[in-house]
Amino acid sequence: MVVGTIEYKAWYISLVLLVSPMPDHGLHTDKNLTQCKDCSIYGTRVTSPCGTCKAKTLENEGLVDIDKMALSDDRAVQMAKRVRKDSFNASLSPMKNQPGATTNEKELDSIRSGLGKARWTIIYEIRIRGKLSPELGSASLTFTGSQTMQEVLRAAVAQISPRWTGRLSHMFDLHVDDCELQFCGKKLFKEQSHLFLSIQQFYDTYAKGTDCAYFLTTTKEATWLTKGTFMCLEVFVNENKYLTWTSVDNEDSNSFLSLPLWSSKSQAGGACSGKRMTSERPSKKPHESEFL
Repeated sequence: MVVGTIEYKAWYISLVLLVSPMPDHGLHTDKNLTQCKDCSIYGTRVTSPCGTCKAKTLENEGLVDIDKMALSDDRAVQMAKRVRKDSFNASLSPMKNQPGATTNEKELDSIRSGLGKARWTIIYEIRIRGKLSPELGSASLTFTGSQTMQEVLRAAVAQISPRWTGRLSHMFDLHVDDCELQFCGKKLFKEQSHLFLSIQQFYDTYAKGTDCAYFLTTTKEATWLTKGTFMCLEVFVNENKYLTWTSVDNEDSNSFLSLPLWSSKSQAGGACSGKRMTSERPSKKPHESEFL
C-alpha cells in the first residue's frame, strides 16, 4: 500500500477510530446504573432497595415511610399557600349548569339572584392633587354584587379617613362630598348616575362595551383574582372642597377656644368645657378590611 494514496488514507482513518476511546456522553454504561438488591431491577434512578420493595417491606412490618410522609406534607403546605391567595373564590359555589338557549325564565331568575350575592373585591388607590398618594397607599374592600357604587365610596372614605388625619396630620375627617370614585388613570365614569348602580350592574355596563379594556384595567394587587369578581378604581380627594369647609369650621373652633374657660357660665355650672369643635363625621363603619 503506497503512502499518500486514497486507500492508505482510508486504512489509516479506520485504524485511528478503532484504537481511540469513545467519548462518554452520559450514556447508560454500567457505572451509571444501580440495581435493586431485592427485585434485581436496575436503572439510572433506581435505589437499593427500590421504592416498591421498600414499601412492601414497611407494609409487612406495619410501619410507614417517614421521608415519604414528610415530602407529602411539604407538598400540601405549598399547595395551601397557592390556594390561600384565591381562597374567597374557592368558597363560591360554581355554576353547575351554564345558561343557554334552552334555559327557562325561572332558572334565569335564579342565576340573576345568585349573581347579586356574589362576593366582589374593590381595590382602590388614593389620588390627591392629580397624583397617587404614597402615604395613603392602596386598599381593598369586599362587597356583594347587589350593593351600590355609592356604598363603595362611603366605605372607602371611612377607611381612608383615619390615615388622612393620622399620616397627613389633617384636623378633620374626610367627608363623602370631598371624594369621587373614578377608574385607574384618572378616567371618569361615563355618567355620574352610574354611582347609583349596583356593583354587578356597574361592571356589566362597562364590561359589555367596546371600550372595556380602556376602563377595566388591572393593577398588580389584583393579578391573583378571578375576572368578573373585582374592580380596580381610584378615590380622588378634592382637597379644595375639603379645605373650604374645614377652614370655616376651624375659624369657628378658634373663636370658641378664645372664650375664657372660667366664665360666669362655667362657674355657675354652665356647659363651657374648652373642648375643640369638630365637624360631623360619618357614623357608618367601613367594611372589615385592611390597607394592603
